[in-house]
Amino acid sequence: MDIGGGSGVYAIEAIKENPRMSATVIDLEPACNVANEYIKKFHLQDKIRTEALDFFKQDLPRDCDVALLSHIIHFLDEEKDKILLRKIYHSLPKQNGVVLISEWLLNDEKTGPIPSAMLSLTMIVDQPVGRNYSFAEVSKMLTDVGFTNIERRPLAGPAEVVIGYKK
Repeated sequence: MDIGGGSGVYAIEAIKENPRMSATVIDLEPACNVANEYIKKFHLQDKIRTEALDFFKQDLPRDCDVALLSHIIHFLDEEKDKILLRKIYHSLPKQNGVVLISEWLLNDEKTGPIPSAMLSLTMIVDQPVGRNYSFAEVSKMLTDVGFTNIERRPLAGPAEVVIGYKK
């Protein structure tokens, strides 16, 4: 499940590369409407569905074994992030569930790298809550809600992915 999946681009690309998989894009109704158009454009209606819901007010689907949060947690404060991560943890299967968090991570001193620090500064100036987090902070949030074996992997550009496992 791609939580806050917007246009569905991550689900579409994942399914194109792994046609035996299926995916659910979760977002508010207007975003799901856009995602449905792209899903139809790529003829993936049999593999990707959308589910319009407010993930703070409604339960997440319980039929997915991987949850993706791409550039979502920096929009929220730490308390709301933990609420969302806890909901994800409880929605995943008892064994072998995985959460993937793609973000522009800060270093432990929160001084860089420059793109991540600048985005965090923009968030602080432009939003009532939210900021970029360091790997240590994301790892602690994941551990606090029950995920284990936290990993960090680089992606292209300033983005990185943090992976947590439900064992």
